[in-house]
Amino acid sequence: MKKLLLSLLAVVFSLNIGIVSAMAGSMELPQDDSESFGLKDNILITSGEIKSIENGRIRVTGDGNYDDIILNMSATVPILNGETGQDVPFKDLKKGKKVVAYYGPFVTRSLPPQGNAVAVVIQAEEPLDTGIYLEVGKVLPNNDDSIRVLSTNEDQLITLGKDVITRLDSIQEGTRLVVWYKMMAMSMPGQATAVKAIVLPPVMKVHLGTGVIVLQGKELP
Repeated sequence: MKKLLLSLLAVVFSLNIGIVSAMAGSMELPQDDSESFGLKDNILITSGEIKSIENGRIRVTGDGNYDDIILNMSATVPILNGETGQDVPFKDLKKGKKVVAYYGPFVTRSLPPQGNAVAVVIQAEEPLDTGIYLEVGKVLPNNDDSIRVLSTNEDQLITLGKDVITRLDSIQEGTRLVVWYKMMAMSMPGQATAVKAIVLPPVMKVHLGTGVIVLQGKELP
């Protein structure tokens, strides 16, 4: 039931159908809510507005996995114009600006909870024109040289053609995308064809305990 509710929230944030940075460091966050929300992976969403900005963190209130969340903004967190896909400097974020915040899965048990942002997309003037952030969990080739990508949350299956991304062979598990589409099938997962997409730079993570470097979900030699 929770997975269905989450998927419906994703539809509200992303479907284009009629009804349908650079400051603070990361903090250790002990609570993992991915299981409680029925997620396959770890992207949580809150769509709303910025309530406050302080010490490299933003507080977002609205609708989603949490209706009130404080997010740490590291230098690797993309802040994007939801209509054009252009980068937006952290300093341009203002109280009251409408955004879709992606984060998780670890959050504190404080009130409000705190987490680490994955991406922040500033809503377009028409919310349904706002690009959707996702991380690729699986790549499925099609017979017509296009590909389908399944999000890590397994709630979106997006078709990408060469008219949208020229180098489709660059898309792999762990690739971070922002996609735009006009309509989505009310299936599970929701299926759509992208009319525009941008590939975000990969994030390199270093596991200090083991000295392992991970890029796009894969260990580097």
